[in-house]
Amino acid sequence: MSSERYARCGKRANVHWGMAIFTMLDAGGGVIAATNYDDRTATFSDRHYDDILPVFDPATRTSHGSVPGLTFQSLPRPDVCDPRILQSSTTSGLIVALMDGSVRTISPAVAPAVYWSSMTPDKGEVVSLD
Repeated sequence: MSSERYARCGKRANVHWGMAIFTMLDAGGGVIAATNYDDRTATFSDRHYDDILPVFDPATRTSHGSVPGLTFQSLPRPDVCDPRILQSSTTSGLIVALMDGSVRTISPAVAPAVYWSSMTPDKGEVVSLD
């Protein structure tokens, strides 16, 4: 549901915490979010911003990232962080609030299949972040 992320990656702001967003249709008739800003909203895993996305694999019944091996960054320097993924503010892991009301710290050593499958509950994956 919610996690931490850096507000700045590189030389530009990574996140605007408040921004006017409107929708429009792409060339294929799909609805996309549009803004009048180059910078992004405080969301995660958005195709619109070329983020790394969860990709479900029906053969293994798990998800993985659209770029293999990436999950989140643990305490990266702001000038070299990757705005396509989340960043933790500690080396111990990523603090997340889950839809069951719990708050947890996900280890930097989490398996990518566990990390990404936790974001696609509509696919029926059963994972444990413990």
